[in-house]
Amino acid sequence: MVGVDAGELEFREWRRTVEAKRRRRVLGATGASGLLCIGVGVSLWWGTLRHSELRSLLRGCSDTGGIEVSVYYGSVFSQEEVVFDLQDVQAHVRRVDVLHLLLRYARKLDRPGAPERLALAARGRRLFYLPRSDYRKLAEEHAVGNRLWSIHHFAERLRTMSGARAYGTWTGGWLGVMKKQLEDLNDFLDTWLGSV
Repeated sequence: MVGVDAGELEFREWRRTVEAKRRRRVLGATGASGLLCIGVGVSLWWGTLRHSELRSLLRGCSDTGGIEVSVYYGSVFSQEEVVFDLQDVQAHVRRVDVLHLLLRYARKLDRPGAPERLALAARGRRLFYLPRSDYRKLAEEHAVGNRLWSIHHFAERLRTMSGARAYGTWTGGWLGVMKKQLEDLNDFLDTWLGSV
């Protein structure tokens, strides 16, 4: 090249190198952004599809008016736990109606491949859970018309999220036992519904 000195050639070579690196960074960042967007889209689609069966079971329960509940699996990759997440309860709803809805939902969960735990949450915060054998028994008794038994024995079957029993089992005269069971149930409902 005539009229171009060595410094000019060195500068042009440096500039081409810098521009090539910049293009690679831009393409790399664009590619990473694209992959991130695709990943988010797929996970939203999968999450919606994955939880749709749980939501359809809830829609199949009667008398959900005034009670806003979200249901979902407790883990991204596992179906061992279903979360019954209470979002809102309107003022006209009786406290026991929330319990009836929960037990009707638990009955619908009782099928082959049923989850091992039914967690009870309030606005995303898990407070208690029922092991499969317990939610199955409570829901079964509720479904066959033995609703009082289910209500009286509900609190004693609850567990805290650490696995400890939330309430004790009472013995003695039937009137004294019933009184203690209802006190425990009211304490549970105060805790659960009070978190909403």
